[in-house]
Amino acid sequence: MSNVNILSINQLSLFGFKNDFDFFVSLYNEKKLPNTIIISGAEGLGKSTFAYHFINFILSKNETYPYDAKNLTINELNKSYKLVKNNIHPNFFLVDILKGKKKIDINQIRKMISYTNTTSFNLNKKIVLIDHVEYLNTSSSNSLLKVIEEPNENTLFILIFNSNKKIRNTLKSRSIEFKKSFSYIDRINIFKKLLNYNSINFSENLINKNLNYYETPGLFIKHINLMNLLNLDINESLNIQKIIFELLKLKPKNLDLNKFELLKYYIEIDLYNKYLVSRNKNLIYSIYSNILKKINMFSFYNLDSNNLLYEIENLYLNAK
Repeated sequence: MSNVNILSINQLSLFGFKNDFDFFVSLYNEKKLPNTIIISGAEGLGKSTFAYHFINFILSKNETYPYDAKNLTINELNKSYKLVKNNIHPNFFLVDILKGKKKIDINQIRKMISYTNTTSFNLNKKIVLIDHVEYLNTSSSNSLLKVIEEPNENTLFILIFNSNKKIRNTLKSRSIEFKKSFSYIDRINIFKKLLNYNSINFSENLINKNLNYYETPGLFIKHINLMNLLNLDINESLNIQKIIFELLKLKPKNLDLNKFELLKYYIEIDLYNKYLVSRNKNLIYSIYSNILKKINMFSFYNLDSNNLLYEIENLYLNAK
C-alpha cells in the first residue's frame, strides 16, 4: 500500500465541512467575517484543509476555474491554487513550523508583520494563515497579539490549533473561535471518502476497529503511512505494542517531531489499557507521566533523541 499524501495544501476535495463552509461563505458575502478567526479541534480533523479551501474560495472568485462551493473542490488548474501551493501568492502569507524546528520563532512573525504592512495586490483581501498556533513561543505570541489587536481591515487572520494542546488565552480573547468535531458516524463516512479519494482498499471491519483508537480521519491516515514506513502489515494495525517498539528502534534522525507525537499517542493508548487492568495503578500512572514529560521536553527543547528513546524504552518496559 502506498503512502497517502495528507498535506492540507494538496487536498483538492474537502469532506465533512459542508455546513461550516456554507456558514463561512455567508459571513464573507455579508461582510460579517471577523478579521481574526481561530479554528480549533482535535488533530487530523481537516482544519487546515478546510482553511485552504476557504482561502481558495476568496482568492479565486474572479479567476478562471474558481472554487466549486457546491462540491467543495479546488480546481488544480486554478491560478491562486498554484500560487498558494508554491507559497508565492501576493495576497497570501503562511506561518507554520519550519522543517527541523520545534517552534514557530519570532523571525517568522516579524516577516508576517512586514507583509501585513504592505499594500495588497489589486487591493484585494490579504490572508494570513498561521497553522499550529500551539507551537508559537512566548515572543512570537506577544508579537502576534500586537498585530491582531489592531488588524488592518483588509487583512484576514486564520489561526489553527490542536485543541488537545493549549494556546494563550489572550490570543483567544482577541479572536472568534470556531470549534470543530465529528461524530463517530461522520468520522467513518469521511474516512471512507478519503480512502476512495486516494484509491485505497480497506475492509469495513478494519475501519471500524481502528477508528475506536484513532479519533480523527487524519490521524488514521498518519497511522496508515506509519505502518508503511515501519514495513508492518496493515492487518497488524491494532498491535499497539509492536508499533511502539518499532518506533523506538528507529534511528533518531528518522524520528521527527511528528513521529514523536504518534509515539506518545500509541503509548497513551497502551498504558491506558494496562492501567485499567493493573493491580498497581499508581505505578502505571507514574510511568505514563514520566514518559509524557520526556516526550514533551523533546518537543520544546533540542534534546539528544538517542538518549531520550533509550530512557522511554526503559520506562515503558517497566509498565506491566
